[in-house]
Amino acid sequence: MRSAVEYVRLAEAAAGPVPRHVADDDIWGAALQVLERFHPHARIVNLETAAMRSAQPDADKQIPYRMHPANIGCLRAALQRTGAQAMRRRRFAQ
Repeated sequence: MRSAVEYVRLAEAAAGPVPRHVADDDIWGAALQVLERFHPHARIVNLETAAMRSAQPDADKQIPYRMHPANIGCLRAALQRTGAQAMRRRRFAQ
């Protein structure tokens, strides 16, 4: 695969249309509900993605996952929805 567009095409061929232009927290599916329910002490997200504007991928990466910085709201939504941001502010304010 050379692009996430190819993944979307495969998913749509198997399961139907993938919604476009959704709310920032929609990409998380049930994961945010699970975080809200269990209140873990740590939240680690392995994105394997670079937020970048460049159309040129990093030459050292075999699969250059990347997202445009305009999509950073998906991370902000997860922090706000799970209360992690408030928790982080309290910890660093001490």
